[in-house]
Amino acid sequence: MTPARRRLWALVAAAALPLPVVLWALAAHLMAREPGLARLFAWLALAGLLWTVAVGVWLDRALIGPTRRLAAWLAALPAVRCPPPPPPTTPLLAGLTRPLEELAHHLERLERTLQQAREEAGRQLERERARLAAVIRDLADGVFCCTRDGRILLYNEAAVRLLEAPPELGLGHSLWAVLMRRPILHQLRELERRRLRGDSAVGEDFLCTRRDGTRLYRCRLALIEAADVADSHEDAGGFVLLLREAGAELLEVSTRELLERLETGWRGPLAAIMAAAEVLEGELAGKPPHEAFAHTLVGEAERLREVLEGLAATARAWLLARWPHADLRLGEVLEAVRDRLAERQVALSVRDRTPDVWFAADSFVLTELLSALFAEIARHRPGTALEVAARPAEDGVVVEITWDQPYEEAAPWVQAWLAGPLFTRPRVEVAELFAAHGAQPFLAPATDGGCVLTFTLPEPKGLHP
Repeated sequence: MTPARRRLWALVAAAALPLPVVLWALAAHLMAREPGLARLFAWLALAGLLWTVAVGVWLDRALIGPTRRLAAWLAALPAVRCPPPPPPTTPLLAGLTRPLEELAHHLERLERTLQQAREEAGRQLERERARLAAVIRDLADGVFCCTRDGRILLYNEAAVRLLEAPPELGLGHSLWAVLMRRPILHQLRELERRRLRGDSAVGEDFLCTRRDGTRLYRCRLALIEAADVADSHEDAGGFVLLLREAGAELLEVSTRELLERLETGWRGPLAAIMAAAEVLEGELAGKPPHEAFAHTLVGEAERLREVLEGLAATARAWLLARWPHADLRLGEVLEAVRDRLAERQVALSVRDRTPDVWFAADSFVLTELLSALFAEIARHRPGTALEVAARPAEDGVVVEITWDQPYEEAAPWVQAWLAGPLFTRPRVEVAELFAAHGAQPFLAPATDGGCVLTFTLPEPKGLHP
């Protein structure tokens, strides 16, 4: 028995059974004193019971059966393009037949309209996709459109050419199979933080290598928000990645050695030349034929010094500009560093005393440098706490990292860490990455008995809020 039929019979029994029950009770009570009246009440009770059964059977046939046929007819409507006529019904439900038939035809018209709208939307989507494909096909930069987890949805021929057509590249494949994952994920996290603050969802240039570390690319990311707000979740949306060749010379040229040669390599020989010229000028003083020659020699040596100073400054700026630096805030960098330490399960208390100081740096490289340094501090000095502070100076922004460890104990492992590699594919030393920021870190004793690592970063470009 269906639930509807059980409810119907329960309603009939609740409405009609009380009277027969009362009559049977009266018949039983009067049977000894008034047998005739008692038999009358008993017959009336039996008649009431038969009437209840008859009414229940009639309602069952008049309501339950036709209702089930109507329900089956309505359930079949979505599966048919032309709705059949409604099933025959009883007079009790006759008033529902016409409205339901009109509703079925109205739903059929709506379905046709929706189908036409879907087809038109599909054609429009294909046109937009074709236009987008034509646009990115003509771009010189490589373009990848990916989901948030790195699954490739779209890419252009320039991307295939830049990556040298690896077999791992294809629609639906993972971007991490062809490009290093960590720099891209770092930029995605930074863009997510900006989006939560209401800032731009387009990042600055950053460097990324192929997965095998053989080629270097200058990249830029932009977030794609989820189209449907109801479906927004952590993995909703995606990102667009632009990449172009950064030049293999960035991996081959030692920035640190070049900076040392530019800043100090020529100063010794030139100083010797200037000293010799001044001595010669003194020796030839008062000798008119040779005095003018000595003055010329000293003047030209001074002008040569000025020219070399200018060339060194220009070359330094050009060399550092080859690495993509963006304006960063110390507090945001340390927040990313804390996330890295938490991922590596490194227990370390990091306090930023000047979180609102800005400087220019490669966000990913600096985050990786500080994360690796702090992990080493925690390994050599378990349970310690460190402080990070930054202050503007004439030649940039000075960053100081202080922790409680004797200088004599910290100096050996800090020097070994600076000389070691931070990345292995390609192999890039820690000191080389500091040099890419124009920084030369040095360790010194702190005033409170600990030690402090100091380095200078470029001043901000003024692009921050």
